[in-house]
Amino acid sequence: EQRAAAAQQRLVEEPTEGMPALTLAVKLPSGTRLTRKFPPDAPLQAVYDYLDAATHIPLPSYALSTAFPRRVLPRDQAESTLASLGLQQQESLTVELPPQSP
Repeated sequence: EQRAAAAQQRLVEEPTEGMPALTLAVKLPSGTRLTRKFPPDAPLQAVYDYLDAATHIPLPSYALSTAFPRRVLPRDQAESTLASLGLQQQESLTVELPPQSP
């Protein structure tokens, strides 16, 4: 709950019509898709903040990956901009949870 509130405070504004924007569609483990626009110069952390605020995913260790070609975008790259990570104008991402312990 605290993490979601902190993430909500850090959210970057969604670009308005006519501004440069990347449209990211994120598939959650439940199968639900969330779509939002981000400025190309926004850090990857902005996407994690959006997901933390919008979904309340209980595990702090999830990662994001691109669909094709598959690439993991871990939190340790959080300060890299979306453009510098090679994300395209429209991109599909997937939330990946860590493997479950037996």
